[in-house]
Amino acid sequence: RIGWVGCVAVLSMSLFYGNTLNLTTRFRAHQAAPQLVEYVQSETPNKHLLVMGIPNYLYALIGATPATRLAFPPHLYDGAESGASGIDEVQELQRILSDRPETVVVQNPIPARPLNDQNIAQLTAYLKTCQKMRSFTIYDHDGKQVQDVHSRCGQNF
Repeated sequence: RIGWVGCVAVLSMSLFYGNTLNLTTRFRAHQAAPQLVEYVQSETPNKHLLVMGIPNYLYALIGATPATRLAFPPHLYDGAESGASGIDEVQELQRILSDRPETVVVQNPIPARPLNDQNIAQLTAYLKTCQKMRSFTIYDHDGKQVQDVHSRCGQNF
């Protein structure tokens, strides 16, 4: 009996605190995400994408291979994550940028404190090579998020 009570309590707390029942946010997310995906797909004909923020699902939705073997984008930009992956994140981003991704999606602001300053500097320099930038607002359990989509990048890098 106590196992069932504990299970129900954990499930209830997960539903409540995980914003699963926040239907307004879920509706907004359902409406906003397809616009972002469609735009990224149209701006990334060669499927050469880099995501520096939360919507790393973009790789799968546009059929692109992830830019790095690191499973989560924060490994590249979160200063607190530096060294946690077992690889040199600065060298990894250098490698990614030397491959000249045609589209870079950056959450604005980047969701980390402290930031990996070396990688932010590399990213900022690379974004100057991009010819287009368009912002999208998407929603998730944390609420509203702005995603800046930089495209037609890397030609003068």
